[in-house]
Amino acid sequence: MILADNKNRDIGIEYNINKIGNIILYLASCIKYLYLTKLIKLLYLIDEISIKESGVPVTWLDYKVWEKGPVPKSIYIDLKHDDAKLFSNLIESVDDGLGQRILAIKEADVSDFSKYELNTLKQIIKDFGEMSGEQLVDYLHKSGSLWDKIVNEKNLKTHFETSPTSNHSIDFKELLDDPYRKMAYLAAEEAMYF
Repeated sequence: MILADNKNRDIGIEYNINKIGNIILYLASCIKYLYLTKLIKLLYLIDEISIKESGVPVTWLDYKVWEKGPVPKSIYIDLKHDDAKLFSNLIESVDDGLGQRILAIKEADVSDFSKYELNTLKQIIKDFGEMSGEQLVDYLHKSGSLWDKIVNEKNLKTHFETSPTSNHSIDFKELLDDPYRKMAYLAAEEAMYF
């Protein structure tokens, strides 16, 4: 589904659905208790770290600024509800009484990842794989984080008193303080639209 309005496009889902599915599958294969909140925070961290190091995100997902931190809305909705399953051939999303648990039903196709991307996934699992979803929420709420900046700029703390979601997106370009990473980002972003 391609939307005409670039502002509302989730180019990650449009162009990287196979890679995103394999990332989710890889994480579910490597992390015994992978719940939805933890998954969406790990996806965010993969992209944030990749942007900081290379200038280019791995997934290109659109992360909304929600009360519980950055959330790739398209992934959250797909895995939380039974009506649409983008990744039903790769994973199961089941409510086990403790939350929405993500289970691998096959092996990830790591040939879809560059060496850098695979190393980034391994590092994310090593650094954050043992943390709970709530610990990751707290980690991403740190003062000065991209999430924190938008919450403060847009006065979302007041908004979150009545709604846990917002339509504001994380702008990874704020992390591009190096001209080479900025050029890499802009070139990769342009390529996504062509």
